[in-house]
Amino acid sequence: MVWSGDFFVLLIPNFNNYIMKNRLFGLLLLLLLSACGLESPYSLPEKLPVNPELSGVWQEKQDGKSMLIITPKNKTRYNLEVILDKTKKDGKNSQSEFFETQIGNYKIVNLIDQDKDGKQKNLFCTYTLEPDILVFRLVNEPQDSIQLDSPEMLLQYFKNHIDDAGFFDEPVTMIRQK
Repeated sequence: MVWSGDFFVLLIPNFNNYIMKNRLFGLLLLLLLSACGLESPYSLPEKLPVNPELSGVWQEKQDGKSMLIITPKNKTRYNLEVILDKTKKDGKNSQSEFFETQIGNYKIVNLIDQDKDGKQKNLFCTYTLEPDILVFRLVNEPQDSIQLDSPEMLLQYFKNHIDDAGFFDEPVTMIRQK
């Protein structure tokens, strides 16, 4: 699905200026509204245990307004709270959960959300974790008209294309809050 920026300009005044200043907002908006990231009714295999180093409060590096709060839910899943603007009392927050899997050299996050009809949808990104720095990148939609009609086809798509240029979007950097 390809959306023009005009859609977001209607939703957010000065959208183009805001998005340039706040890359996290743009990525999270893309994840949550699935504007151009890969979205699927199918999930990847749930393989990795919870990484305690991923848990915590992460603040967007560029302007510090947006935050992620990641907490373990069980042995393989995390709870995720997204705060888009912590300076506003009525700021937009969302809650979901995710798990991780390993494909090649990449840790892939499978974010579990719901569409407007209440059906499960899955969104995907990768991340790297250094001491107190979290960098993640959204998985882009396939460039070709590839049909991902089963969990097996989704997994095979990742295996076949994960190293392709353009598979991931631009990175977003988060800093751990202490």
